[in-house]
Amino acid sequence: MLIYLSYTKKFESNEKIMNILISGGSGFIGKILVNSLLQKHKVTVLGRNLEKLKQAFPQNINKLSFENLTSHDAKNYDLIINLSGSNIGDKRWNERIKKELIESRTSTNKKLIEWLISQNAKPRFFCASAVGIYGAHQTSSQCFDEYASLPLVTNDFLQKICLSWEASLEKANEASIPVTTLRFGVVLKMGAGMLKKLELPFRLNLGSVLGAGNQPLSWVHHSDLVNAINFLIANPSITGPVNIVSPITITQKEFAQQLAKILRRSLLFKTPSWLVELLFGEMGSYLLLKGQNVAPKRLLEMGFTFTYSSIENCLAKEY
Repeated sequence: MLIYLSYTKKFESNEKIMNILISGGSGFIGKILVNSLLQKHKVTVLGRNLEKLKQAFPQNINKLSFENLTSHDAKNYDLIINLSGSNIGDKRWNERIKKELIESRTSTNKKLIEWLISQNAKPRFFCASAVGIYGAHQTSSQCFDEYASLPLVTNDFLQKICLSWEASLEKANEASIPVTTLRFGVVLKMGAGMLKKLELPFRLNLGSVLGAGNQPLSWVHHSDLVNAINFLIANPSITGPVNIVSPITITQKEFAQQLAKILRRSLLFKTPSWLVELLFGEMGSYLLLKGQNVAPKRLLEMGFTFTYSSIENCLAKEY
């Protein structure tokens, strides 16, 4: 398991300009993070296909393919950020998709860590993870922070993904590479991610409460997520797991009500659990009917301030 220290003081910003390598930078989170980091740091984006990287980043930014990774100088970098992973809500789950969801996360970690170890390079290593590591729950009865105990084995598939994801970092820990795991909640940005899928049906007055509506939703505004990562970059003593979520968890019903309100639409429908499971299978059961109540305890202990801590302010900013 990852080991980390607890900090209770406010941290001073480290203004060093860093050379950063980002894998998975062409995704929705990656693009906004790259654009933010370019304002201060030197950034190289890493991917499997250089042509796709050129399409995603037409500006003058360094691009590197995995094909050329092993011959590339790892000691050039101060920080590696790995955001790679197949979209968990893109396709209905079956055994092939489940295997892809896990391997797309763990294999990239392993390749990057083997590359660093082969060159005896020890940059800081940030890896995306998710609040699914705390298990899928139907209510908010229990709140989890970074100090919560985690199982070694689980039947919860989302939790299994995250446990495997973070376990694939073990060789980096053994090699004394400083690792920080970024446990994301649902990232909210107009036109991207969950809001992209929900905006049209809600604008058409087809928004819905899913199941009982009591399932917890740990979320974060995209600018708070980027600011939190910049905060962690500026404070190199912070390692281990960090929850990047708003301090205020809401329920799915509260989210639906607030989105309908901000779009000036009615919330007329309630979709029963059985129909969600019929339409989306196991994926619907985990992603739509269950959730996590998670607190960003370490960020708050370290003095980080969220700009959008309430869902009302978050959605008002986007719409």
